[in-house]
Amino acid sequence: MRDVVDAFANNGIKYKVVYCTEAHPTDGWMNQFAPAQFKNVAYAQTIDERLRVARTFARSCGVADTDVIVDGIGDELERAYEARPERLYVVGGGNVLWRCGPGPWEYDVAGLTAFLQAYA
Repeated sequence: MRDVVDAFANNGIKYKVVYCTEAHPTDGWMNQFAPAQFKNVAYAQTIDERLRVARTFARSCGVADTDVIVDGIGDELERAYEARPERLYVVGGGNVLWRCGPGPWEYDVAGLTAFLQAYA
């Protein structure tokens, strides 16, 4: 993904990471599939808890140097965009211009690259 970000950085394409709700929390769905550093993470009950986990996520995924937008504790972005468990979007002018299916099964970096080549 970093290659795509770098390839289009000079075309005015801005890359953002959006952290939505916690994946595989201890008090939720399929915790046995959580990455090791998140095995003991429960659903955030406060925005401070969500921010703390989002920072850990950003560091562990190597995106700590990227702007990370963190969803509110009410999961408004998750409900509006259905981004779980992971998804790629292109947003412009307040509209969704492109999105892939839910990852990891339909995570489509090649499709994103093709769209950005045509769009940029």
